[in-house]
Amino acid sequence: SIWLGKVKNMKLEYFAINILPLLKLHEDNVMEELKLDADAENYICSILRAKDNSIWLGKMKNIRLKRLAINLLPKLRLHEDSEIEEFYLYAESGGDVSGILGAGNSSIWLGKVKNLRLNKRAVNLLSKLKLHEDNVMEKFELYAMKEEYVSSILGAGNRSIWLGRVKSLRLEGHAANLLPKLKLHEDSEIEELYLCAWGREYVSEILGAGDRSIWLGRVKSLRLDSYAINLLPKLRLHEDNVMEWLYLDAWEREHISEILVKKDNSIWLRKVKSLTLKGHAVNLLPKLRLHEDSEIEKFYLDTESGGDVSFILWAKDSSI
Repeated sequence: SIWLGKVKNMKLEYFAINILPLLKLHEDNVMEELKLDADAENYICSILRAKDNSIWLGKMKNIRLKRLAINLLPKLRLHEDSEIEEFYLYAESGGDVSGILGAGNSSIWLGKVKNLRLNKRAVNLLSKLKLHEDNVMEKFELYAMKEEYVSSILGAGNRSIWLGRVKSLRLEGHAANLLPKLKLHEDSEIEELYLCAWGREYVSEILGAGDRSIWLGRVKSLRLDSYAINLLPKLRLHEDNVMEWLYLDAWEREHISEILVKKDNSIWLRKVKSLTLKGHAVNLLPKLRLHEDSEIEKFYLDTESGGDVSFILWAKDSSI
């Protein structure tokens, strides 16, 4: 083995990754950042044969694994009291995650993580990760533009993936379909929830769910773009929720088609301070129900054509 002692930053790429098991770090090592990137299997072949949890890294603050280097994740052993500032995985091809997909759910211990970002095929690994039961996450982001990027999780049970408390939650593309799979702490207070789905198929797994079936708790800021707007009736907020900002942006009528058939005043939002409706989302105004004591500080409607408000124009005067 090669003694290095304490190392703050480590970056290994391509063939250099194979030396990782040879390096010996101080038992009290605290690493600021570890970066591993490999786009060919021969760059990591010697490590793939290593036992799980056999490569000691100590306490970690930032971990960034890209492409085939992601397959090394089970081989790494972190300090049990490790508190990760940012954990980022980026996978392009199926081979980038093939070594982990067969692992058991919650089999890869991460402990406490402040920022968790999974991009493309790495999203399929979410259920394999295990967070501390008292975890408080500043930001959680999933980005998946293809269905195969989330296919391994779609079959998971609802509320089966524990996240703990989350302050900012962003799901884009097919990742929006995973919202029911996530389990938040019952006292979680989300400062920002952002869902963006550019195609109907990105939310198809949720459209059949019952209204108010997805528990979110307290949410300060809620932004839904495109087809994700159709999920609004599925969301359930805390009975005492006060929303700082609700933002709905729909540039096609299909983005709101599931809500247009709902009864007026059927979507209970409670108190809202700022309400922004853009494009066809303006037509949803009669469907929203606010608390009788709600005090709106900012009310903003934005449409580009008369067609954007064709439904609401038929409403009676003073009916909203």
